[in-house]
This record gives sequence, C-alpha cells and structure tokens, in this order.
Amino acid sequence: MKKTWTPEDLDILALNYPTKTTEELLSLLPGKSKQAIHSKAVLLKLRKKEKRFSFRKDDIKLLTDLYPNTPSRVIAEMIGCSVHSVHNLAFRIGLKKDQIYLSNMNKQLGKSLSESGRETRFHKGEIPSNKGLRQEQYMSAEAIERTKRTRFKKGNLPHNTKYDNAISIRMDSKGRSYKWFRIGLGKWIPFHRHIWEQANGRIPKGYNVQFKDGDPLNCAIENLYLISQADQLKNENSLHARYPEDIQHLIQLKGALNRQINKITKSD
Repeated sequence: MKKTWTPEDLDILALNYPTKTTEELLSLLPGKSKQAIHSKAVLLKLRKKEKRFSFRKDDIKLLTDLYPNTPSRVIAEMIGCSVHSVHNLAFRIGLKKDQIYLSNMNKQLGKSLSESGRETRFHKGEIPSNKGLRQEQYMSAEAIERTKRTRFKKGNLPHNTKYDNAISIRMDSKGRSYKWFRIGLGKWIPFHRHIWEQANGRIPKGYNVQFKDGDPLNCAIENLYLISQADQLKNENSLHARYPEDIQHLIQLKGALNRQINKITKSD
C-alpha cells in the first residue's frame, strides 16, 4: 500500500534535504524509498546545498594555466572537484575560454550532432513500415486511445501562434532580415509596405518601397521611399549604378558601340 506523506514527513524533508545524504534521509523517513524522496523533493523544488570546494594555490595556478584551452571536465578530474566548482572559480578570477578553442569545440559538437543517429535515420528510397496503413493496422487499441489526449483537434492552434498585428523578423535567401506584419491567420505582409500604405495609400503596381539608410529593419515612414521597378533596376540594382555619372555614361557609350559592331559583324 502506498504510504502518504504526512505534514511531519514534509517538514523533515524540507529541513534536511539540502544538507543530508540519501542514506541519512532514509533513516529520518522510514518507509520512504530513494525514488519517493527524490520525487517529492523535485515537487517541492528542494535543492541540495553545495559545499564550496576549497582550492589550494597549486589548484588555482593549474586552473589559470589550463582553463582557456582545456575541457573543464578534465581540469575538474585533475583537481578533484566538480565541473561547477571549476566554472565558478574561473568566473570569479576572470578566466575565459580561448576563442579558437571554443570554435574548435563547436565544430566538433556540430560534427558529433551530424553523425548521431545516422544508423536509425531514414535514407533516400526507404519506405516507412506503416505507409498506406490505417492507424488501427499498426497500433493497438490502447495505444490509439493514449494518443487521443495529445492530438490536435479542429480549431486548435500551436501555443506559439502569433496574433493579428504581430511583427515577426524573417531572413530571406540572401541573408537579409525583414519585418513581417500579420494581417490574419496565415497571412503576412512586409511591414515596411504596410507602414507606407497606412501613410500614403495603396502602392501602385510596378513600384517598390525601399529604405533610405539601407537598413531593412528601420521601417519608420521617414526612412521609406517609393520607386518604380524600372528606376530601381536602372539606378540602384544595375551593375554600373555604383559608379559616378561620367563613368556610367562611358559604360553606356561602350555598350552602344559594341551593339553597332555586332550588327556590322553579323551583316558581313
């Protein structure tokens, strides 16, 4: 029979859990298992009180020499303390990991993550075992019943669904970030176009809204201007638009000359 926790048991647990060992808690709470004590401590948000490790001068020197380029776990094993103690002391005396070391560790972590689970992944051409089968053909009635509690029902929305008039920042294929404005469920428009239309009315067909300072996240109306796609292509997006006007004129003359040469060459 499952023994309930009395108020006296809870008081004993709250008073002794932070400092007592598991064996000591078992003697103070007869009839309680290790799992029961741990579960109740988690429920009550009780934590063990960590004893601060006493570092010697040699330990501090070792930490200072090795911390920037050595895994903290290795240093902890050499000193005989916890990794948490290593991090705490490093923070107190202003030690940091070397940037090259961190970069290499991140590369190793990325490689490890890319390799993990490779054997159990679906590969190109593989077919799931339940493809084309109804749920009752590959799941038991009990399993199907369990899934009902967590299924999405009609009208349910994910917890992170945005609301109307919400603003979200998204990155395009070229790595540029833009603000988007929600006008309805599943309907978003560029925020800078929304701001322009609120102030000036509908944007004519063939025109774009651009940013004076070149910052796509600065959607203040003072930073926006309207330009036709033709003018934008000619004056802003063309390859020679970056050059001074006299150089642009020479480029245009060179292009016209090349076209005339090509005509004469083809006629011959």
